[in-house]
Amino acid sequence: MDINRLASNFRLMIQIRNKLWRNIFIDICNSTKVIGHIIADLKPKGANDEDWQSVDSRVKTWFYNTVKSNLLQHITDETCTAKYLWDKLEEFFTNNKMSRVLCPLQIIVKLLKIIS
Repeated sequence: MDINRLASNFRLMIQIRNKLWRNIFIDICNSTKVIGHIIADLKPKGANDEDWQSVDSRVKTWFYNTVKSNLLQHITDETCTAKYLWDKLEEFFTNNKMSRVLCPLQIIVKLLKIIS
């Protein structure tokens, strides 16, 4: 299998996996009535809105438990909200940043060709 075909298959697999994860995540947020924390730009009612902070932290925890850590390193920071994480993930997958992920795969495939 040539490198372009392998890269194309890998890209497709990642896109399908992301779309499935996205749909499941939206369903979970809808069913628990917290969809506004990722789709709308819900803001806390004040500086000490504990209810908003609690819900937002719960949704962020879902991100942390379902997104690979190497990807989380690129999209998260100390002050991020669930909406911020959602937007960054959307940006990552829609702006075709898969080339950075594929680069190591291409190197491995080339090395395997040299070795064999």
